[in-house]
Amino acid sequence: MNMKSIVTSPVCSFSLIRHMKSDWTHWQLFLEADPGEDALESLHSKKKYLPTYEDLTEVCSGISSIINAYDLFPKDIARGLFSGVQLKSLMSPRDCVQMAAHSIDIQDFNMTVEWLQVAISMLGNPSLQDRFHTLFHLNATDLYFKLAEVYISQYLWLPALETVDDALKLQPRNAKLLVMEEHLSSRILLDLSPTPYLNIRKNQHKLQKNKSLHCFYQRKKEHSFLLLTSLKAEIVFLDPLIVLYH
Repeated sequence: MNMKSIVTSPVCSFSLIRHMKSDWTHWQLFLEADPGEDALESLHSKKKYLPTYEDLTEVCSGISSIINAYDLFPKDIARGLFSGVQLKSLMSPRDCVQMAAHSIDIQDFNMTVEWLQVAISMLGNPSLQDRFHTLFHLNATDLYFKLAEVYISQYLWLPALETVDDALKLQPRNAKLLVMEEHLSSRILLDLSPTPYLNIRKNQHKLQKNKSLHCFYQRKKEHSFLLLTSLKAEIVFLDPLIVLYH
């Protein structure tokens, strides 16, 4: 029986009209109600049972105390390995990021770096996808960017640049990363090391200091024409940065 025969049949039409009359009041109330209102009320009712910022801080402080007391590593804590004993409790990348944020608050930047590195490695592991909650989507590029910011806060330009390069492999056209890469390259060139050589991107760049300018030879494998010969660059002005190549 098709739809047209149902409508044209007196018996079926009467049954349809009767059901519409009895059900219309419920449908009208449903259509007039705000969408998602019940779900929102349910979330508000559960809000008092959710952990607060103080709860998270207390847990992070406890984990940090355990790590310091037993000389553990974040990567072992994240996978549930405690003094050689494998536990069932595992941490998610979001948990590691929260621990990194706590480490920043207590000015423990070395531990911040380790927690962020663990989170990045977990995101790149397909076997750990079940630990990723859909509501807390994490992007490896954002974690690389945060890790680079931690290095920059400690004036560690080379590790920061290497971190940005790793992030650019995932998103080569990310504007924030490209700007940071340019900034870090300039900082490395201007922040001279006591040694005459700096290992930048695994290439040797010779820096020569003068009274009014800095000279260096640029050799980058990503530019094919630089394979033939290096370019001599002179920084003639700092702000804005003006570099003369010849």
